[in-house]
Amino acid sequence: MPIEPSSWVAGGTALTFVVAFGAALIADHVRAVRSRRRLRTRILVTGSRGKSGTVRLIHAALSGGDALVYAKMTGTLAAEIDVHGIETPTVRLGAAGVSEMPLAIRRAAAQGATSEVFECMAVTPALIALVQQKMVRAHIVVIPTIRLDHLEEGLSELDIGMSILRALDRPSIVVTGVTQPRIAEAYRAHAAERGIDLRFAVPTANTPTAPGHHPVNVELALAVAELEGVPRAVAIERLLAVSTEPRALTVQELQPEGAGLLRLVDLGGANDPQSAREAFDATGLDRDTVIPVLVNRWERPLRALSFIGAAVHRFPVVAIAGTLHAHAVGLDHSLITKVERLYDETCFVPLRRRDCGSVLRLSAWVERFIASSPEGIPIPRPARTIVLLENTHDPTADALRRLFDEHGVTRAFVPEGRAHA
Repeated sequence: MPIEPSSWVAGGTALTFVVAFGAALIADHVRAVRSRRRLRTRILVTGSRGKSGTVRLIHAALSGGDALVYAKMTGTLAAEIDVHGIETPTVRLGAAGVSEMPLAIRRAAAQGATSEVFECMAVTPALIALVQQKMVRAHIVVIPTIRLDHLEEGLSELDIGMSILRALDRPSIVVTGVTQPRIAEAYRAHAAERGIDLRFAVPTANTPTAPGHHPVNVELALAVAELEGVPRAVAIERLLAVSTEPRALTVQELQPEGAGLLRLVDLGGANDPQSAREAFDATGLDRDTVIPVLVNRWERPLRALSFIGAAVHRFPVVAIAGTLHAHAVGLDHSLITKVERLYDETCFVPLRRRDCGSVLRLSAWVERFIASSPEGIPIPRPARTIVLLENTHDPTADALRRLFDEHGVTRAFVPEGRAHA
C-alpha cells in the first residue's frame, strides 16, 4: 500500500512543536542554572509566618558597599526589589507558581546581583523540596516562625515545622526564630544528624525597632547580615531604609453620603489565629467596636475551622467572606474552640461580593451587620472599622479592597488605645 506524504503532515507538525518546546525548556533551564551560579549567596526564606517581611529586612541589611542584592517576595502582593532598591510587581501570566523562581534568578543575574533573597511561596513539603533542591539551592535558609498554619501538612506546630525542615534536605546554614522548646530540640537533633549549621535568632531589649516589622524578623536579618560579614551596627543603620508590606501601618477611610465613616484595616497576611491575634492586639482596636471579617477560601478548610474556633465567643458578630458561611453557622462550636467565653453567643453574617460593589451597598451592609449584634451588645461607633483576617486574597476581599482604593483615602495607622487581652 503506497504511503501518502500528506498523511505525515499533521504528525510531523505536532512532533516539530514538541521538539521545539522541549528544546526551549532545556535552554531555559540552562540559562537559569548559569544565572544561579553567578549569585555568590542565595538565601531562601520559608516557614509559616513573617516570610515577606524577613525578605525585605534581609535585603536592606545586606544592601550597601560592594553588595548588589536582589529580593523576591510572594506575600500580600508578589513583588521584587532590584539591586538599586526599586520595587516592582512580579508580572504574572496566570496563577502564582514556583516557576517564578527561575525567572527571578535570571533577572537578578542580569543586574549583576551578588546575592538574592527569595521568599518560598510553596507550602507543601514536595514543592519546598523542588524550590530548594532544584531551583534555588540556597546557601542560607531562614525559618522565621512556625505556627498552626497550612494544617493540611500537619496538625501540630512540631509536625509542620519538621515537614518544612526535612524538605530542605541539607542546606549549609539554617537561621530560625522558632521559640517552641519541642521544635527547637527537634531542629537541633535534625541539624546535628545532617551536618547543618543551625542558628537561633531571639529578640532582646536591644533589638532595634523597624516600623511595620516584627522584632523576631529584625533579629533574623541581623543574623544573616553577620553571616555575610556585615557588622551589626552597619546592618542596623541600613534597616532604616527597609520597606514594608503593602497596607502595613495604614488605614483606609471612605465617607458614604449621609452615613458614618467607614475604615478598613487589612490583617489578612496573618494566616494563623495566634499571629492574627498578635496583629490585632498591636492595632489597639477594641474588639467590641470592630467588624471582623474572616476571609475563607475553599482550599484552606482547616485554616477556616481554626479561625472560626478562635473567633467564636470572642466577638459578638463575625462576618464571613468566601465559601464557608453556612458551615460556620452549622458547626458545633464547642468542638473547635477553647477560648474564654467573652460572649455567650457569636452571630455569623455573610459578606458577599455584591455587598462590596459600591460605597452605598457597603454602607447598607455595615448597618445590617450592626443590627445583627446580639441583644444587649450594641456596636456604637461613628467610625466603623472593618478588619480583614485569615487570608490575603479572595474575590470578595479583593473587591472590598478595590472599593476603598478607588473611593477612599489612605492614612498612616494610629492605634486607638490598648486592645483587650
